[in-house]
Amino acid sequence: MDEIIKKAIEDAIVLMVREAVEEHLNCLDKTINDSVKAGATLEEVQKEIWVNGCAHGAIDALGE
Repeated sequence: MDEIIKKAIEDAIVLMVREAVEEHLNCLDKTINDSVKAGATLEEVQKEIWVNGCAHGAIDALGE
């Protein structure tokens, strides 16, 4: 029984991580596309990517 519960918890964690990564990738894709469409330089796009990653990291750390 303990193994079943352990497996269920592991599966739930994996699902949550997958959803978080998918959400981050979708947001990152939109950020890059919007920046490129706006004529951003490579350096500006790199900053946008960095800020996007930091924002998602903070949101994940806060559990929101």
